[in-house]
Amino acid sequence: MKSHCTPLALIAATALVGMAHANRTSTIETDHRYGANLTVSDVNEIIDSGFRMHDIEVTQASPLRFSASFVRNSGTYAKNWWWTADKTAGQFLAFMSDRYARCIDVEIYTVNGQRRFAGTFIENTGQDQVNSQVFEQLSFNQLQSQLNSYKGRLIDLDVRESNGNRQYSGVMIKNSGSFQKNSVYFGNRTQAEVDQLIAQTGFQLVDLERIASNRYAGVLESNPNAAWWYRVGRSWSQMQLDVSQFGSRVADIERYALNGENRYNYILINNSNAVETRVGQLLRGGTDGITGFYARQVGGPIIAELLPDFRFYPASTIKMIQHMYWCDLIDDGLSPFGNIRLYNDSTADTHGANDPFTLTSIMNAQRRMMLVSSNTDANALQDAAANYNGVNGRQLIMDFAADVVGLSDDIQLHHKFGDAGINSDPYNKATAREFSRMMERAMDGTFLSPEGTTYLRDNMLNETNNSGLRNGLRTVVFQEGQAAGRTNANIQNYWNLVEVNWKSGNNNTTNVSSAGWVRLPYVTSAGRVGIKTYVASGFIEGSSTNVFGFDGIAVTAMPELLREQVRETMATFSF
Repeated sequence: MKSHCTPLALIAATALVGMAHANRTSTIETDHRYGANLTVSDVNEIIDSGFRMHDIEVTQASPLRFSASFVRNSGTYAKNWWWTADKTAGQFLAFMSDRYARCIDVEIYTVNGQRRFAGTFIENTGQDQVNSQVFEQLSFNQLQSQLNSYKGRLIDLDVRESNGNRQYSGVMIKNSGSFQKNSVYFGNRTQAEVDQLIAQTGFQLVDLERIASNRYAGVLESNPNAAWWYRVGRSWSQMQLDVSQFGSRVADIERYALNGENRYNYILINNSNAVETRVGQLLRGGTDGITGFYARQVGGPIIAELLPDFRFYPASTIKMIQHMYWCDLIDDGLSPFGNIRLYNDSTADTHGANDPFTLTSIMNAQRRMMLVSSNTDANALQDAAANYNGVNGRQLIMDFAADVVGLSDDIQLHHKFGDAGINSDPYNKATAREFSRMMERAMDGTFLSPEGTTYLRDNMLNETNNSGLRNGLRTVVFQEGQAAGRTNANIQNYWNLVEVNWKSGNNNTTNVSSAGWVRLPYVTSAGRVGIKTYVASGFIEGSSTNVFGFDGIAVTAMPELLREQVRETMATFSF
């Protein structure tokens, strides 16, 4: 039997920015909260900490439990508002009338056969004032008729099955004045059909209601250029990752049970600054893996961060901490020309007296580890740290990372390179934030002398290497200079003063990371050349496809994180 699709209802209107449900469509960055299985006390605790509820779902009628999402009730999002639950229809309408409020989200549920109402409201004054109606228990045809006669549009939709009949409830507003928007609502659609509607209209999904397995009702609104996403049938942990991965906040959330497990449908709206949005979309468009980054000015503000504390497999980028360990010993007087052993079986943690090896200098091993990412040399440096015992060597290096460099246990070195890799138990870990801190400490002169810092820089990827971060940053520099109408000579003069260092790593492009340090020149008001220093790092985790390749994070994401800083400093540079 063919499935029946309820006809699409289209409300044609001028697409203006309305205030009816800005929380679900605004991409102005703000603090936010969301939760599922919340009690009344849980909700009030979130509210008491300064948040305003804009989406509510009753997930259990008795005792009452909610799924809900909140925004910080300040700045652009600040409103006089209220919420309530466990009300009869009359009590619900009186609650709203007594406060001269209008409902922005309503939930109707049943307790002992009696209908109860929950909802969230805003004061119906000023720029938020609009004629609105709460409606309940309509068939889809009745909904169409009422909405058309009202000349309105939906801002909230709730669907319930009662005695075999599908009933629609929700909130509609007058679609006029500053509240005019192109809008679409639908009922009884499959996910594929919802996707088709989104593709046809280009609108944002602002409300999604699950009717049954792969059957949905919902509302879409015109919201040009806004980044948003939706997912269905996800676990709580998947939802948490998605919220962070997309740099988003929850616009709409619904919980339901499937085969004895909780599942979640949700709509996410972009909640990132311009740099996070641009770089996040760039990375997500090039891989199906988890992506993240972190960048900030040394001694200054954070520029951008996305999943900065997600622990990923760092591949060879973590070799930087071994490089720092040996640079510290050399800075304290150890000769870089002293020999260490390169065992033929470099991945073994212990070696017998007859195990074959060759000799190389510490400096050569460091250079090969950092310039061409040699695993054999990296493993030799682990061994040599503790009299050719890899386990003890790693421990010494990690103690150094914590005690001397001041890094947290978000950086963990657990195994040799080129062995089981991410299949090691446990495997190496790092975060983008901690990698950026690592690069800052490597270059800021706080634990190495000026000569030691120079040795560290000279024996790793830097401005003498036309690849990776340097290559990508040069592209950004010349793009920005040419866009500003600068001559190539002027751009080159600026570029000649740029300093850059980085270390990248990968695991067959499924796990890619990079961390770097950049110094950009600028001219002060007194006409002197100054330097602004930045650290940046990024990663791809668990990718099956990665169009960026081995050093792609360094070439694409990290330079793009610093585009505005290049533009700003170059604007002062006129010679």
